[in-house]
Amino acid sequence: MTTDRNNNQSASNQPQRRPFFSLRHKMLVYFGLLFAVSLVVIELVSLFGAPYTDYEGEFYYQQNGIFRSLNHVADSKKKYLVSLIEERRNNIMALAKSGMLRDDGSKLHALFGKFTASGMQGGALWSAIRKEKSFKMIVGHIKLLKRQYKMYEKIEIADIATGVVIASTDDDDLGENVFRKYAFMASRENRNLSKISFDKTGNDFGLRLVEPVLDIKTDASGENQIILVLIAHVDPSAVIYPLLHTGRGLNETGEVVLVDSDAKIIAPLKYKLPNGLTAVPLEYQIKAKPAMMGASGEEGITVGDDYRGEPVLAAYRHILISPDIEWGMVVKIDKSEAFAPLYQRLETVTYVGSIGLMVTLLLAWFLAYRMSTPLMALSRAAGKVERGEMIERVESTGSIETYTLASAFNSMTTKIHSRRVKLEDMVFKRTVELQSANADLVGEIAERKKAEEELAKHRDHLEELVQERTNELSSVNKELEAFAYSVSHDLRAPLRGIDGFSKALLEDYADKVDDTGKDYLSRVSAATLKMSQLIDDLLTLSRVTRSEVTAEPVDLSALAHDVADDLRKEQPERMVKISIEKDLVAQGDKRLLRVVLYNLMSNSWKFTWKRLDASIEIGAARRDGKIVYFVRDNGVGFDMKYVGKLFGAFQRLHTLSEFPGTGIGLAIVQRIIHRHGGRVWAEAEVDKGAVFYLTL
Repeated sequence: MTTDRNNNQSASNQPQRRPFFSLRHKMLVYFGLLFAVSLVVIELVSLFGAPYTDYEGEFYYQQNGIFRSLNHVADSKKKYLVSLIEERRNNIMALAKSGMLRDDGSKLHALFGKFTASGMQGGALWSAIRKEKSFKMIVGHIKLLKRQYKMYEKIEIADIATGVVIASTDDDDLGENVFRKYAFMASRENRNLSKISFDKTGNDFGLRLVEPVLDIKTDASGENQIILVLIAHVDPSAVIYPLLHTGRGLNETGEVVLVDSDAKIIAPLKYKLPNGLTAVPLEYQIKAKPAMMGASGEEGITVGDDYRGEPVLAAYRHILISPDIEWGMVVKIDKSEAFAPLYQRLETVTYVGSIGLMVTLLLAWFLAYRMSTPLMALSRAAGKVERGEMIERVESTGSIETYTLASAFNSMTTKIHSRRVKLEDMVFKRTVELQSANADLVGEIAERKKAEEELAKHRDHLEELVQERTNELSSVNKELEAFAYSVSHDLRAPLRGIDGFSKALLEDYADKVDDTGKDYLSRVSAATLKMSQLIDDLLTLSRVTRSEVTAEPVDLSALAHDVADDLRKEQPERMVKISIEKDLVAQGDKRLLRVVLYNLMSNSWKFTWKRLDASIEIGAARRDGKIVYFVRDNGVGFDMKYVGKLFGAFQRLHTLSEFPGTGIGLAIVQRIIHRHGGRVWAEAEVDKGAVFYLTL
């Protein structure tokens, strides 16, 4: 009785970990989390939409609106830029084809050729040119065109033969040689070519509009020849730059970036680079995704970082000015500005949500206090009951649920007290019974220990008997091996005598012995030779039995090649195809495994001698998760009903006259494989060859 009670008390008095959060704290946390999660979900749905519905949310609505605006700006600027350059090109084309320029140009071209042919050059040449009426007419016309449009830096007219500028809006350009410039050369080689040249030399962005001027006279073929080249230099600051950072839809952070086909900027950027430096046109390459895609010929919209590393919304376009000039244009706006209203709304929601969370926590605390007070009283009463104060009762106050719980608790304590008394009586009776049973069990344990001691004595005696028997068997095996070895050696001497005397009779008394006697002596000699081979095989079998097996990695492919070479040397007249798989490696005794391969391969060599297409194959395969090595031939094979005799000593499945041998080679193979812990077996079919399998 005392023991059981102590055990119960120790189990009930074990310290239990007190919960970190009380009921009030948990209710506060739950209410706060419920409010915060609800607020976040509502705001996320409002901003980003509801999944699996058509409502996309204000974020995507705002983003789509910005993309529409950027697309509109990009399309309008692209259209305006292309049309502006095309207008300037049409102006230059009209000037080049005008009757005035062709008439005066022909005269000026002829005068220039005449003056230079006479040896006139330098200041004298240009002084004479300036006095000519045709020169004055041409210069006056191109200067008027420059003043009218205010987009040209200068307009030049170059001689087609020499590339020398013979008329220009800038007198300092007279005499300049443009012969090697790409645009001039293109117009010189193709009379119908109108060129727009994009000059990148010297870090200077120059747009050149080039048109050929034809002579008013025709040649023998009836065609007008090119006599002059009209070159108009467009001022980018007057045409390109104003287009980039003006217009609706760009807002405060908006920017238009223009790049060439290598994504190098053409016009100055609005912002400095992240390192504080200013990007140099035609030198700085933009690695940002929108510029790269526009330069590569793509058009579309995207969200990414610009050259500053700032997140932006961008629309990119590809502008084809001419077959040789391709630009990329990016119209972008900072993401911070684009979504500024949404960011401001998030700040407002966060502020209002914080206030709401505080109000929610205060309300939750009030409700938790009202709900948890009766429960805490019940918890204190339960603690007293746990300590054994069974008369503790709880006041039934509060809601109907707590009233019901308190009444049930009071009823429970009353029943527990009455049952505790009954339980103590039952425990006392059971304790007496257990003490009696323990006494019986002690006696039974003593008897069992005695039986175990007797069993241990018998086991020790049995182990001694087994060890003695093992020693006797080992001694007998050694004696048998020694006997077999000595008998094999002792038999050699009389055999050598029989063989020697037989050969001596044949040699010394050949004239005195008839043919029958000679035949008998030959048979005696052959029998002794066969007996000698049997003795050699017995010695080999004895050595296999007595030798120790040393395990090491063995290259079976190399051993098979050695055996094949030996077989070919023994019978070089035979043509046998021997296939040996590469990298066959096994774990075993190299010397004994060579004996195995020699016996199996020599068997295949022997039993394929009747085949003109004799073949032997050595390889490996995986069966049931193990590596199986095999030796296959296309020889005479054998009947599988005799396979049980195959590995027995001196067992033969073919006559000696057909295939010589002692019949002990496969027995040696089996003994070696068994000593390696493996097994060997064969499969064959008559006249269709045989396969010998082995595992190690």
